[in-house]
Amino acid sequence: MKDKVKLFALLFIFACFFLYHSKSEHLDKIQPNLWAFGTSDDTTVIEEEASDSLTQDEVWDWDEIYRIYKQLKGEKEDSLRDEYYFQIQKSFDIFAAAFRELLKNYVIEIPPLELIEYALDGITRQLDPYTDFFLNEKELNDVVSNYEYVGLGIVVSEIDSSLVVVDFIDSLAKDISGLKFGDQVVFIDNVKLVPNLDTLRAYTSGKENSRIELRVRREGVDTLIPIVTFRRKIEVPEVSFSKIFDVDDGKAIYISIKQFTPNMPDVVRETLRSFVKFKPEERKGIIIDLRDNPGGTLESAIQLCEMFLPPNTIIVSTRGRAEDEEKTYKATIAPIDTTTPLIVLVNNGSASASEIVAAAIQDNDRGVILGEKTFGKGIIQSIAVLPYDSYLKITTAKYFSPSGRSIHKNRYLSSASKQIGKLYSTDTLFYTKNGRVVRESNGIQPDIEIKEKDRNSFVDYIRSKALIVKFITRLENQEPLSLDILQNKKRILEKFINYLKEKGIDYKPYTETLLDTVIANLERDKTQGSLLQKFKGLKKEMHKPIDKLVQENSNEILEEIENEIERRIVSFYEYRYYVLQQDEYFKESVTLLKNPKRYYEILGVKK
Repeated sequence: MKDKVKLFALLFIFACFFLYHSKSEHLDKIQPNLWAFGTSDDTTVIEEEASDSLTQDEVWDWDEIYRIYKQLKGEKEDSLRDEYYFQIQKSFDIFAAAFRELLKNYVIEIPPLELIEYALDGITRQLDPYTDFFLNEKELNDVVSNYEYVGLGIVVSEIDSSLVVVDFIDSLAKDISGLKFGDQVVFIDNVKLVPNLDTLRAYTSGKENSRIELRVRREGVDTLIPIVTFRRKIEVPEVSFSKIFDVDDGKAIYISIKQFTPNMPDVVRETLRSFVKFKPEERKGIIIDLRDNPGGTLESAIQLCEMFLPPNTIIVSTRGRAEDEEKTYKATIAPIDTTTPLIVLVNNGSASASEIVAAAIQDNDRGVILGEKTFGKGIIQSIAVLPYDSYLKITTAKYFSPSGRSIHKNRYLSSASKQIGKLYSTDTLFYTKNGRVVRESNGIQPDIEIKEKDRNSFVDYIRSKALIVKFITRLENQEPLSLDILQNKKRILEKFINYLKEKGIDYKPYTETLLDTVIANLERDKTQGSLLQKFKGLKKEMHKPIDKLVQENSNEILEEIENEIERRIVSFYEYRYYVLQQDEYFKESVTLLKNPKRYYEILGVKK
C-alpha cells in the first residue's frame, strides 16, 4: 500500500510538471519530459527490479522530487537551486522535442531505441573515452568481462583480405585444433566467410563441445584442407607465463600478468608459493611483467600489492566528486615476500590497475620499476544500472599513489576530459618512503628506462603481412623442419626471396609513398616539367628491389625465421621461455638482479 501511495504521488508530481505538454495528437500525446525521464509509471518498477539491493526510497529521492515540485509551484528555496532545476527542465524539454521531431519527420524511420543509443553515445563521447552506454547486459559483458569465451583458441589477423592464423591462445589449441600457423580460414560449416574478424568470431563462437568444420588454404597445398574440430571454453590466462630460473648461485622467478581479473591473485599467489619454498638467501629476485596489461579490477591490484608489502602499508587512494569516493586502501593481510629484490616491468601499454601496482611498489620503495613510461589511465569507472536492463559505465573518481601523485594523463580534447586531468593535480614534488623524489608525470616514470629500438620498416612490413609465417609453412610441407636449415643461410635467404617474388611483393617505404603523391601532383601541373624529372630520379634512387632489401636486412630476417621454426618444433611452454631469453627488458632485469648493490642504490637503501 505504501508503495502505491508513493507511485501515485510521483505520477501526480510528474503530471503537474509536464501539464503544459498535453495538447498534441498522436506522437504529441506522449509528453516530451516523460520521454526524457522514462516512458510511464512502469519506470518505477523497472528501476526497482534493476537495483536488487535498493529500496523504493533509495531509488527515488522523495525530498528532492518534492523540492522540484515546490519549484514548479513558485515556492523559491534558493535562487541558485531554482536556476539549476530550471536548466534540468529546459535540457529535457529541448532533448525530448528534438527526439520527437526526429522520430516523426526524419527522412527514414529510425527505431526509438536506436535513436536513444545514438544520443547517449554522443553524450558520452563528449565526456571521456571511458564513460559509455550499453543497451543491454551482453554489450556490457563484451567490454567488461572478457575473461573466458567459447571458441577455438586461435589468434587470427586480417591480412590482405584473408583471415590468417598467426598464433594460439594455449598449447591445447596448438596441439589439437588441426590448424597450423599461416593457415587461411576460408569456409566454416560450408559458409564462405566474409574476411573480417567479427564474422569469424560469430562463426567460431557457439555452444561448448559443438562440432565445427573449417576449410583452410595452406601454403604449399593446392586444394583447400578440411579440418573438423570442436569448440571449447577458452579461459584467457591471467598469468600467461611463469618460470623459475637460475641467477648466479640462486633462483629467480618471472611472472607475466596479462589482466587483472578476480582470479588473478589466487593464480599468482600459488605460483609464488612454489618460489618461496627456497631459502631466503637462495631467492635472488622476483620479476612481475605488466607490459601491455590494460588493467582490470581494483581489488585484484590491491591483492597483488599485498603479496609484497607489509600490513597497513598504503597502496592507493581515490578521490572523486562524491564524499564516498574518497578512500584509502591499505595492505591488510600477511604478505608472501617483503624482502626478495622485486622488479616490475612496464611499458606504454601498462594502464590502470597495472599503474596502481607500479606506483605502490615505487612509492613504498619495495622494488624497481623498469621499462617505458606507463599509459596514464588513473581514473575509476563504476557501473550504473539503468531501466530496461541497460547500463552506464561512468567515470566517478581518480586514483592517487601512496605519495599522493595522480597518475592520470589527459590525452583527449573534450572539456570534461581536460577538467578531469586538472582535478586534484599539482606540480608539487612527491617523495617515496626512502625520500626519493617522484613527480606527477602523466603515468609512472620507470626507475630504469628501456628505450624502444629503432623500428625496421621493411621487417615490420614482413611481420604485418605474416610472410615469414606463411613461408615457413610452405617449407614445412616440403622438407622436415629443424634449425639445421639455418646452417646454410644463403640458401634459406634465396628461398625466401623467391617466395616474395612469387607473391608479387614490391615494398615501398612510407617516404616513397609520399614521393608518389608529389609526382602525381606534379604530373597534373604542366608547368613543373623539370621538377617532375628530378622527383622521378629521386624515386628511382630510393626504390630498392626485393632481393636487395632482404640482403640488407638479412640478420633480422634470419632471426625472425629462426623464431618461427623454433615455435613450431618445441612445446608451447618452451617457446615462451625461448622468446623471453631474447627480450631486452628481461635481460636488463637479470643484469640488475646480478648486481644487488645497484638495485639497492636505485631504491635509496644503503647496504
